[in-house]
Amino acid sequence: MKPPRAGRVPAARAAGVDTGGTFTDFVALAGSRLVTLKRPSSPGAPERAVLEGLRTIGAGRGSRVRHGSTVATNTLLERTGARVVFVTNEGFEDLLEIGRQDRPDLYALAPRRPAPLVPAARRGCWWARAGRCSKAAPRRPRWRPRACASGRSS
Repeated sequence: MKPPRAGRVPAARAAGVDTGGTFTDFVALAGSRLVTLKRPSSPGAPERAVLEGLRTIGAGRGSRVRHGSTVATNTLLERTGARVVFVTNEGFEDLLEIGRQDRPDLYALAPRRPAPLVPAARRGCWWARAGRCSKAAPRRPRWRPRACASGRSS
């Protein structure tokens, strides 16, 4: 579906944006209509394409917007960007290394595992208990590098 004509843009309750290297894609729920839009990306100033597209599809201050970046995901997967750290809840520090059950060589006796996206030395946890209604419990949150549960650190 094409974006609404200028001047007749209904307010979008929710919008999703994906910034890619060539195009920036949008989808919005405006009233009972699903509105989609594809705009050329602006690599030098990615926010420009995002903001212009959001205006075009009718997203405003009251809209819920979710943004993803194919550019950022590809940079991470290709390992061509800056060094990153992985911060997660206590007990999930090794999630990147454990991976999933879908392996390319399911029956290999000596499977080769690719190196994790973030090495163990740059993984850590943020310890904070959630109380009722997801509010932080009175205990003060703390950051610990690497394997919080075992007490290891690096």
